[in-house]
Amino acid sequence: MARLDVVNNLTGLTEWYGKNKRLRNSVNLDIVGAFFESSKSKDREEMSEIIKMHSLIEKYQLKGQFRWIAAQSDRNRNGELYRCIVDTKAMNCGLPTFATNQGGPAEIIVDGVSGFHIDPNNGDKSSNKIADFLENCRENPQLWDKFSMEGMKRINECYTWKIYADRSLNMRCMNLAKSVPNANDEPPPPPPMPKLMAKTLSKPIYIIDVYVIVQTLFMIQCQKVAVSVTEVIWSLMVKLSKIQRLSECACEVSTGPDLADSSFLKEFIM
Repeated sequence: MARLDVVNNLTGLTEWYGKNKRLRNSVNLDIVGAFFESSKSKDREEMSEIIKMHSLIEKYQLKGQFRWIAAQSDRNRNGELYRCIVDTKAMNCGLPTFATNQGGPAEIIVDGVSGFHIDPNNGDKSSNKIADFLENCRENPQLWDKFSMEGMKRINECYTWKIYADRSLNMRCMNLAKSVPNANDEPPPPPPMPKLMAKTLSKPIYIIDVYVIVQTLFMIQCQKVAVSVTEVIWSLMVKLSKIQRLSECACEVSTGPDLADSSFLKEFIM
């Protein structure tokens, strides 16, 4: 299931299948993508691939063994097709999976354990690898179940949304914790702010950027009460719209008391 173009190479897969008699005797081939008629496409590359697909169907006499499903606009139907074709979805559904040895799938699948890697540049070897597995499964049905279970195990151990979210949150909290001052410690002084001398003004003024504002808000928040890293992050996120408004206006404040003590910023904390 993919866009019908040279990169996704559905025509290449169709040609592998057409050439390999062992594979054709074991399974049928379904593909999903594009239109049946090249005249309906507005993309030259897709039009060329549609024409090539029709020629392969005729060349290898694939009728009866090959099903071409046009690109779907129905979301529910697309979801069902997608679940059976994309590597992680297929593995999570218990389908033994073959995927390219290039890019992300090579990391997701442990070759020969939770699925198989195939070389997109070697069609004969790759199609024979698929045919070997299917023939072995016919002789030993438990082999299919073995790869089915290992595929689901691999996904559940490494690639669930919960695992991804936990890892992302832990990494962000660890990085942020390194820069969070203890509530009982003296806060570090704010960084020196650049002065801009205006010809029409008798006093120097400060230009406040987003970085300084965030840092100052953070210090004031930590001085108020001993809070957790998560609470501080949440508090800053709530105030993000106010911070954005300050940065967009390129706020200018005249010199005066320490920025962390000024009422100008405290109204954004309360």
